[in-house]
Amino acid sequence: MGSHYEVQHSSTRNILDTTINELGKDKNRKYTFAEMGFFEEWYNEQTLEKKNLTKNLIQSGQLEIVNGGISAPDEATP
Repeated sequence: MGSHYEVQHSSTRNILDTTINELGKDKNRKYTFAEMGFFEEWYNEQTLEKKNLTKNLIQSGQLEIVNGGISAPDEATP
């Protein structure tokens, strides 16, 4: 996850907070997320209400979790 894990986690937390709130306001929006390590930490910190909203967004297809792994593939590798 790099040498600045705290910064990355904070940025990812802000991205997910904003994304989940905005998806909840507009059913026409969609978002795709791949970093499961960050997602798991963020999800575990959420209230039951926010967890339920997140689950509903996933079930409706507004929030798509791709790759399903702990790390994303390195696309720079040939």
